[in-house]
Amino acid sequence: MDIVSLPAFDIRFGSRTKISHLNPVGYSPVPSVGIPYYYPHPINLHAAVPHQQPPILSKVDFSKLSVREQQEVHQFLQATSRLEAEFSRGLFWGAVPLPKCIAHLRESRARFQWPSDFDEDDRLLIYIRCIRQLGFETVGGAERALVARGHFKHETVAKAMAYFLRSDNIDTREQPVGLVDAIFNHPKARMYKEHVIPLSEGHLHLPIYIDPPNQSQPSTTVNMSDAQTTQHKLSDWALQRTIERVDKEMDKLASFDYFIRSPKAHVSWDLITRFDLGTARQHILETAPALYSLLTTAALSDNAKKHCIAPIPSSSPSATPLPSDEDQEDIHAFVNSTSASAGTPDSEETSPLNNSSSPEAAKSHSMRRDPWLGVTVVILILLQLRYRWAIIFPTLIGVFLFTCNVNRDVYALLGRIGLSISYSATQTVLETLAEESSERLISFGSILKNAEPNFQLLLDNVNKMKRAWQLKLGQSDELKSGTAATLVRLEDVPPGVLNFQHLADHMQKPENKRSTITMKTLQADIDWRHVENIGAATALRVWAKHIPSLRKFSPQVENLFREKYSKRRLRLRKSEVHTMRTSDIDESKVGGVSDVIINLIKQLAIKSVVR
Repeated sequence: MDIVSLPAFDIRFGSRTKISHLNPVGYSPVPSVGIPYYYPHPINLHAAVPHQQPPILSKVDFSKLSVREQQEVHQFLQATSRLEAEFSRGLFWGAVPLPKCIAHLRESRARFQWPSDFDEDDRLLIYIRCIRQLGFETVGGAERALVARGHFKHETVAKAMAYFLRSDNIDTREQPVGLVDAIFNHPKARMYKEHVIPLSEGHLHLPIYIDPPNQSQPSTTVNMSDAQTTQHKLSDWALQRTIERVDKEMDKLASFDYFIRSPKAHVSWDLITRFDLGTARQHILETAPALYSLLTTAALSDNAKKHCIAPIPSSSPSATPLPSDEDQEDIHAFVNSTSASAGTPDSEETSPLNNSSSPEAAKSHSMRRDPWLGVTVVILILLQLRYRWAIIFPTLIGVFLFTCNVNRDVYALLGRIGLSISYSATQTVLETLAEESSERLISFGSILKNAEPNFQLLLDNVNKMKRAWQLKLGQSDELKSGTAATLVRLEDVPPGVLNFQHLADHMQKPENKRSTITMKTLQADIDWRHVENIGAATALRVWAKHIPSLRKFSPQVENLFREKYSKRRLRLRKSEVHTMRTSDIDESKVGGVSDVIINLIKQLAIKSVVR
C-alpha cells in the first residue's frame, strides 16, 4: 500500500472536515485537525476496490457488491489503515539506520492509545499477528529469541529483558516464575493432541546412577510414554533442577567442618562432645534447605503439617533453667505418636492434638516418633555415604553400640548403610579417647604439686549380671561387680576449703563433736519460715502451670524462686566432668574402698601418696 502524508482532509469528499467525523471505530483520543497522519491514497467509491487492498481481499469480487457494501468495506479499510499507521508510528525507529542529522534524537516514549472497544483478546490477536510478521512461526520462537542470548544490539531490548528477568515488577504474575506457574496450571498444558492426560502418569527422566552398578536393567525412566504434555515436561524439568540443587547442597555439607573429620585429625573428646543433633539440624537447614524440605515433606503426614502451621501457646521464657522447665516437651514430638502406636496412617481422629493444642495435653501421650530428628539423621547418613570422612555422627553411634555390647554383625549392618563405623574403627577411637582422658587426669594430679586440689572424686559400684544361657555343670549366672569414678572440677573454691588438716582441726573442737548434736540443735538450724514460703510458692507454681486462667501469673511466681526466696544461689554454668577408668574392685568388700582410692590415685599419677 502506497503511503503519503496528507493534511487532515476528509478522504471521501475532499472537503476540510475534522477527523472526529471519520471515527467509525471510536478512536480515542481523537487526533486534532491539521496534524499530519499517514493514510492510504484516496479511494474512489465508484471503483470496486481500493488502489491497493490487503491480500486477503483479493478473493472478494467487488463488482458483485452493492454500493452500501462497498461503503462498509471502504470505511473498514479507512479505519484499519488509520489504526495501522498510528500503531506503527516509530516502530522501525532504530531498526532502520538513522541519518546522522537525527541520530542524536531519542525515541518517543508515548504509547499508542487503543480504541475504547478494543479488549485484551483483540490486543492478543494483534500480538500474535505481529509475531508472525516478524518472522517467528510460534510464540515460543519469539520468546526463545529473547531469552537465548545474553547481549542485545538495541538498548531498548536489553533494558526490557533485564527488567523482566530481574523480577523488578511488583506483580508476581508478570515475573518469570509467575509465568512458568501460569503455564504449568493452564488447562491446555494438560492436553496432548486434544486429549486430557492426567499428571499422575509416569513421565520423569531419572539419572542413570539411581540403580546399583550390578543391576542388569537400569531404570532411566519411570513408565515413559510418548504422550507427554507440557505439565509432564515441566515437572520433569523441575525434577532435574531439584536434583542439581540437592547435589550442590550436599557438596556444601561435605565441606562443613561440623560433620567432617579429616583422616589426619586427632580424635578428641571435644570433637565428640561438641556434636549436637539440634545444632546439626540448624546447620543442615541453613546449608541444604531444599534437601531438608524435601525429606521433611516426605516424613510428615498432612495432619501433622496442619498442626505445625497452627500457633502453639507457650508461657514466657525463663531467664535461667528451672526444675519445672525440665519436663516441658516439644509438642511437635507428639504429632504422630498415636498413629505410631496404632500402626495406621495419621488421621484427624487419631491425632492427640485434636482435642487440645496445649503442651500439657500433648504430654499425656508417650513420644514414639520425632520426624525432624529422623530427617536430620537421614541426611547425616546420606552425607556419610557420599563422603567417607563425614563420620562424626557415625562415630558417636559406634561408641554407643559399644556401650550396649552389641554383636559385631550389627556393626556390619549399620556400617553398610552409613549409620555407624566398623567395630575395629570403634576400638581405635576408644583407645585414642582413653589416652586423652589419661592425659587429662594426670594434668589434674599434677596440680597438687604446687597448689591445693580444685576437683572432687565421686565413685560408686557398678554391677552386671552375666547370664549362663547354656546351663552346664560348673556354669551358672555370675554377678560381676566393679567401681566407676568421675572427676568433677570445682569452681569458686575458697582457699583452704579442701585442706584435710583444716578439716581435722575443725573436727577436734569440742563444740563440733558428734556427741553434742541433739534433735533440738538440728531443729534449731532449720529456717521454718523459709520452708513455709517455699511450699506456698511451689503450690502457686503448680496452679499457674496447670490452670489456664492462672497461667499469666507464671513470671511472677518464678520470680519468687529467683529473687525473694533464693538462698546461696549457684551461678549457672556447665560443670566440667571427666570420667575415670572403671575397675573390677568391689568396694563393698573389706578393704575394697582403700583399693579403689589407691587405684584412683594411680590414675591421677600422684606418686607421693601411694605406698
